[in-house]
Amino acid sequence: MRARRMASAAALAVAAAFLAGAVWYNRSLGSQAELGRPVPAFRLADLRNRPVETPALAGRPYVINFWTTWCEPCREEIPSLEAFYRRFGDRMPIVGVNVREPAGTVERFVQAFAMTYPVVRDVDGKVAERFRVRGYPESWLVGADGVARRYWPGPLTFETLEQAYREVTGQPIAAGSARGGPLPAGDAAVAAVSAGRDLFLVTSGRILQGDVRRWDRPEAWRALPLPEGAGGPRPVVTAATAASGQEGLVVALERETGDEVWAYDPGAARWSRQAIVPGRVLSLSPLTGGNYLAWVEGQGLVVVDGAGRSNPLVSQELPLPARQAHASVVGEWVVAATPVGVLRAPAGDGGVPLAGGTIRFSPTRLAEPARWVMPWGREWLVATQTGLYRYDPRDDQAAPLPGTPVRAFAALAPLPGGRVAAVAADGDLYQVDPADPAGGWQLSPIARGVP
Repeated sequence: MRARRMASAAALAVAAAFLAGAVWYNRSLGSQAELGRPVPAFRLADLRNRPVETPALAGRPYVINFWTTWCEPCREEIPSLEAFYRRFGDRMPIVGVNVREPAGTVERFVQAFAMTYPVVRDVDGKVAERFRVRGYPESWLVGADGVARRYWPGPLTFETLEQAYREVTGQPIAAGSARGGPLPAGDAAVAAVSAGRDLFLVTSGRILQGDVRRWDRPEAWRALPLPEGAGGPRPVVTAATAASGQEGLVVALERETGDEVWAYDPGAARWSRQAIVPGRVLSLSPLTGGNYLAWVEGQGLVVVDGAGRSNPLVSQELPLPARQAHASVVGEWVVAATPVGVLRAPAGDGGVPLAGGTIRFSPTRLAEPARWVMPWGREWLVATQTGLYRYDPRDDQAAPLPGTPVRAFAALAPLPGGRVAAVAADGDLYQVDPADPAGGWQLSPIARGVP
């Protein structure tokens, strides 16, 4: 009998232990990060031993980024996070959680990478365990309500965070921003064109004309009406460049049967149609004699002459991604900025031939996905997905321009005094002196969407 009672007690003990374990397991699942549920709260100290806790971040979206100093993808990601924090940290903060590394190691790394967003130390890795971290970097986007909305294994970009904010909140992160430039939030830049004292900022559905001498004043900018009747009821701008031989603007407007090329004369405030190109124009560049070099989607290079004729050029076969190129004439070169990097071909004596010529592109050492190229002295400035590069065609060498925000840039335009206007893919307008980038990048102080 006694043996039976002992066996029953043992069985009850085992059952109780099982139930307790099940309850503990279920609670532990509830305390771990999961999309669609509140994230586990934590309180960690930053490098100055100040507390950083998740409840204090509630009320606006924020990012939790798990990283280590020995993680190479983390090193690639951090400059993008820093650029985003400096631009939008007031709207979507970032907390970097370093996992299981000594304070001195972390402090030296933070100094070397000029990190200004909060960095806290998960000394024993318990917070990383609650977020189920399996590799580095890993990041979570937490909504204003404290619920996990996005999870990313691997490195982030500036543009990924912008898009995530829009998906979670329903509006562009720059909406209502006190600075950034005259383009409305959400407008994607197509081109930046300088002509005399005018700077034109071009998107697919809007052209803004500003005085380069007063770029920081709202009254210096105005919306430029698109040509009436061109491109259907809602014209779509696919490319833009400076007018050949005069101070003005030339744009390509999309039509069902091909793009129309129109020129704008600022003095007369008048548009005139120049040509019809059979295809979608991805870029325009002025040539001599009132001619233009166009890159047509799926076709390659086309010369649009002063009489409105389109003359295709025979170009070397390019990899498929490179067919999405933006081509321009830079000095003695025809340059194509493409998703596979910068390609170049000699322009030849007298520039690009008008018909029957052959363009043979060759790759350069600048393999970063590129959007725009402009001459700068004997070098080129290249707008890429990760900032601006200086490229020297004499020795085929390229290097990032120091101080460049690590984000996608879409277009460049020269300004007086050797300065350059750089337009980010989301329309943010910067000024920089490439000869002295350490002097600082100036983000336009104009509130977004002034005109």
